[in-house]
Amino acid sequence: MNDSTRVISPLRQRMLEDMRMRKLAPQTQASYVRGVRRLAGYLRRPPDTATVEDLRNFQLHLVDRGTSPITLNATITGLKFFFGVTLDRGGDRCPSDRCARNVSSSDWVCHECALVWLGRGLASAASG
Repeated sequence: MNDSTRVISPLRQRMLEDMRMRKLAPQTQASYVRGVRRLAGYLRRPPDTATVEDLRNFQLHLVDRGTSPITLNATITGLKFFFGVTLDRGGDRCPSDRCARNVSSSDWVCHECALVWLGRGLASAASG
């Protein structure tokens, strides 16, 4: 199957449309899709089924494989877009930043806050 006959999943199509509506650069779009594709490959299931713990384990997997901080940031940013915009799981689940600090209480942790929390860990690891 070549690129012109490849079937695109409805979820990927929606993400591509969301990025196009926001006029993201083609390189940014490719980076975001690559991040979501990496997550799906790691999970071996659709990325929209990821749990907060899956996201944490995925980041640890990337770190253990020696992924650069730049690639980690790009991947996390793409996943924030995917969960926060395409799946609309960002703003309505968390009353405040406290949910990101109380990760053991998964009822209060949305995917976007989990990614923010993971990104903060990445930033402190890179600077320390």
